[in-house]
Amino acid sequence: GVSSSEGEGEGVFAMTRARKRKVESQRDSFLWDVVVNNDDITFTHILPRLNATDVKFLHGVNTETRKLIKRSSREGELKKGFHIEEMMSISTLEVAWKHY
Repeated sequence: GVSSSEGEGEGVFAMTRARKRKVESQRDSFLWDVVVNNDDITFTHILPRLNATDVKFLHGVNTETRKLIKRSSREGELKKGFHIEEMMSISTLEVAWKHY
């Protein structure tokens, strides 16, 4: 059984949090795999919902996403400039200003 002492209670809580992080990590990994390895899903359901700014940021994530965007019909949008009206936050504006 579980003791009511604080030390053991904290250990049980910590294990639960660690397990939760592991489950979340596995879920995120699975979702990422779906995005970068299933063009039919990504090209049909994800990329059409992104504006040009989002496509540029996705392209900059890593090698996998750069290859993904190059395989898509949206590659031409990378050459165009940013549209301020598409930016949803100050931090998005800051990243665009500093890095592009």
